[in-house]
Amino acid sequence: AWNRFYDSGMHAFLPLLPGFINSFLPNLSLEIKKRHRWMSGMGFVVFLVVTVVIFSSPDLFHTPTPLEKLPTPVAIARGPKGPVYYLGITVLFLYCIYTVAFTAVYQIREKARRSVGVFLIGLIISLLLILSEFYYVIAGEFPFIKETFGYSRLLVGLSVFSLASVLAMTQKSNEDAQYLKVVAYTDKMTGLSNRQAMI
Repeated sequence: AWNRFYDSGMHAFLPLLPGFINSFLPNLSLEIKKRHRWMSGMGFVVFLVVTVVIFSSPDLFHTPTPLEKLPTPVAIARGPKGPVYYLGITVLFLYCIYTVAFTAVYQIREKARRSVGVFLIGLIISLLLILSEFYYVIAGEFPFIKETFGYSRLLVGLSVFSLASVLAMTQKSNEDAQYLKVVAYTDKMTGLSNRQAMI
């Protein structure tokens, strides 16, 4: 039962990724925000479909492997994959690629603040781990990390993304506070300290 909640929870990132871009990156055009809202809606639909299948027809997602037949501890719950599994991980992989590419282009064009860089680094690391999982689905073996690595690469990748998001939001809050402090104590016309700064 725990594996079902785990598998479903991973796909909850689908509607969150585009929404996070809209809320985290400033000065996006209305057209781009509209595109991201559409992507969030489609991601939510995929999340719902995957979740319903996981709890109603789990064999369409994957068939758990009996413990006595597992070659290594990492192989737990890595039974034969169903079509819905391939759908979910493919869409998640594409969403991650889009998020990394969009954030990288934004960082270069806008010369964005350090918080965006923190977010981007976390995205790249998580994308590499998710790519490892995606490669395993296709080729049946793991790149980058040895088979004895005892955790799901997909789970670790999404955990890295979550941690990077929290760090980036914290950094952004500090940057915003610093900016407001400068604005509050600086005269707009001259750029010098105003009366508030002298009190």
